[in-house]
Amino acid sequence: MIPTIDIVSISKEEFEDPSSGTMTPRIPVRELQWFRTGDHNLYGVIFEDPVDKGTFNAIVLGRDELSTYRAIDIQTDFATEEAGVEAIRSLLTKHWDPAVNVYPQD
Repeated sequence: MIPTIDIVSISKEEFEDPSSGTMTPRIPVRELQWFRTGDHNLYGVIFEDPVDKGTFNAIVLGRDELSTYRAIDIQTDFATEEAGVEAIRSLLTKHWDPAVNVYPQD
């Protein structure tokens, strides 16, 4: 049986909770929506591009060898926030594997 992914929309507070390990750096962007997989192995965020106003970006975060969440995939230039949400769901599904807990950084 192929495992299925559970993608959960979460609050900004949960995304930034120190116990989650995401501890996002304070960058000058307007974050709009936050997501995680049901097993907390991957997180995602949608934000408005600070330079190209009116476009949206999606970032997927996975734990590295030190258990720190780092970007493992970035997609940019979505025309709508909804397109960014579709992309983040697709990216989380693409990267999620129930047997993987560490996403090495190159």
